Amino acid sequence: MSVTIEPVTAANFQAVTELEIAENQRAYIHPPTVTALLAEVRLHPTYAPYALYTGETPVGFAIYGHDGEPEKWWIAVLMIDRRHQGKGYGRAAVQAIIQRIRQDAPECREIGLSYKPDNLAAERLYLSLGFVKTGEPREDGDTVVRLRMSDDNHAAGYYP
Repeated sequence: MSVTIEPVTAANFQAVTELEIAENQRAYIHPPTVTALLAEVRLHPTYAPYALYTGETPVGFAIYGHDGEPEKWWIAVLMIDRRHQGKGYGRAAVQAIIQRIRQDAPECREIGLSYKPDNLAAERLYLSLGFVKTGEPREDGDTVVRLRMSDDNHAAGYYP
């Protein structure tokens, strides 16, 4: 299973905005539409929106970047279209994002993200990929996980 990452452009904008968040996952993504997320990302100049593809088919959407520290990256949004859930695209997408960050930001030393504590599917996915809970408090109550990169910019799979 392979997922590729492409920037959101005029050429794929319509297809990206047609991606749908599954009803049972709307509480996990805010704002709960791709169109609103595309508008909001403009407020964060070091983050960018990406379409996730398998072949020519858009299967998801992601936003990631850094907060002014090029060695610390953050996956702000990962969404797989409701029609493509349960097919392994989430795992493949996270792996593709990690690989892209390694390629584009060799100075990266960690990748973080957060999820709602009751989102057990997200927790299983991220922990299985080597992300580790940090115990960092967040105002929104989300669970923070981080993936440490080794000195050669490969996933080390732990957080001290």
